[in-house]
Amino acid sequence: MRIISYNINGLKACINNPDRPLQTICEKYSPDILALQETRCSDIKILNSLLSSLGFAHVYYSQYAKPGQAGVAILSHIKPLQIIVPSFGTGRVLAAEYEDYIFVCVYVPNSQGGKMQLRMEWEEHFRGFIRELSNTKPVLVGGDMNVSLDNSWNKRTLPFAGGSQEEIDAFVRLLTDCCLVDCYRELNRYGRKYTQMIKMKHTTLKWRLDYFLATTSFMEKVKSVDVIEEVWKVDHAPIVCEIVK
Repeated sequence: MRIISYNINGLKACINNPDRPLQTICEKYSPDILALQETRCSDIKILNSLLSSLGFAHVYYSQYAKPGQAGVAILSHIKPLQIIVPSFGTGRVLAAEYEDYIFVCVYVPNSQGGKMQLRMEWEEHFRGFIRELSNTKPVLVGGDMNVSLDNSWNKRTLPFAGGSQEEIDAFVRLLTDCCLVDCYRELNRYGRKYTQMIKMKHTTLKWRLDYFLATTSFMEKVKSVDVIEEVWKVDHAPIVCEIVK
């Protein structure tokens, strides 16, 4: 079974991109589940039309209150038992319960612009949500966590949002408190790929902001996790997770 998570940085722009990155991964990889972050489409009719064009039998989404911001979606060929949208996570968290596990699509808030305190409060709510879910079934989280443990500068911390010690500590606490495993790091201990590139005046930073995280009880079902670099045409590269049925 194949799951792909992809921060598309705007659904309309991604669908209309002449390189067709979203359509390409659907055609080439045939995911059973596709999780999207930053759909950023406030027009429900357009959103439905664009998502339905990708050919999935079941389409679910959660839109952020402010137009043009955030937005997450889960597209699935398998009908979930239920869809869960926590009150704190509108436009950022969408969970689909299946027979053996719960899949959570997430887009964690960015802390830039003096929003670190708001992010830390959000992180606390998210930890509680994952703990609550994991008390019922194994959990697999896929999405943009907006924090990096791996970067091409080989620095422990970085002087901007996503690389601060506070954000790293919050992410590590999520892993620890919720018994989650960073699937890519666990399965690719001797290699590193990145999911976002930032071009600066004299240098380029690559870092990994996108993750699959599995509760320890589900990790044995995770066969592989990789970064799909060939369609890195927009802001983020998609990530793919293969799990044993």
